[in-house]
Amino acid sequence: MLLRELVAWTKFRARDSLIRALSYLLSTENDRRIYELTDGSLKGVEVAREVGVSKSAVSQKWTVWRQAGLLIDDQGARGPRHLASIESLGGLPE
Repeated sequence: MLLRELVAWTKFRARDSLIRALSYLLSTENDRRIYELTDGSLKGVEVAREVGVSKSAVSQKWTVWRQAGLLIDDQGARGPRHLASIESLGGLPE
């Protein structure tokens, strides 16, 4: 119970910083679509196909986002997953 509470407070405190980082790094609609699809359920080639970009473009985005601490690599997942979906944050400023 204590760990869940600690995680909840950490998320609450980091929310504004995460929104600022995402607003800066997700500058195009394609960036936002790639990020939203990066939920651990799809491989890079599948995300690329869904968005209509190259696998290399997805891979480059994932590299930058990993370095920024926005992605988590879960063992057993098909691909990395984002820290939080844009929807769960209430969207991003335009």
